[in-house]
Amino acid sequence: MAEAAPEEVPIPRTKDPTIMNSAASVDQKAERFYNAALLVGPGQVAKFEDGSLWKDRELYAKAIELWPTMAAAYGNLALILSPNQEKIQLAGVEWGPQQLYVRAIELNPAIPVFYVNLATLMGAEDKVAFQGGVTVDRVQLCLQAIQADPKCAMAYGNLGVLLPDGSKAKLPDGSEKTKEELLAFAQALDPKAVPSMPPAA
Repeated sequence: MAEAAPEEVPIPRTKDPTIMNSAASVDQKAERFYNAALLVGPGQVAKFEDGSLWKDRELYAKAIELWPTMAAAYGNLALILSPNQEKIQLAGVEWGPQQLYVRAIELNPAIPVFYVNLATLMGAEDKVAFQGGVTVDRVQLCLQAIQADPKCAMAYGNLGVLLPDGSKAKLPDGSEKTKEELLAFAQALDPKAVPSMPPAA
């Protein structure tokens, strides 16, 4: 059975890199590719005015090619590759979701969702290395997300799930919380991001 053709999403002129003024900077062109990718969902392709069709991953890759320090492009590309652990070629090098998240964090360590998403891809014994030789596990990534944003509910929730029963996590502010306290705090911060836990029997 043939695969259905992807739905074409016409990209507005203000986000179309194929119709930019020739004086536009490389960064401006990269932003157009990035912004076009944000408009494309699963099973869709971007359609530019020149008739070309682009998948979201191709748009993010082009944005990275043009602006290699655009952290958000690495993070969003990692997000769309994560469900199937797909890989992509960038500048002749194969990148998987973990490598893309590491690069996104290195470029902009202030975005907590990069840490949280990277932690969800890792197993209990896995570690990732950053430039400068720092190696961390998934619990440490959740703590770094909390340091980047003390109101990041997903980081507290994931930390609560990862924390062994009967232990406490020392948070960046110096306080300590149990697994149950972390989950309750996460739920209080954002009930939509962290489901309510049933009361202990």
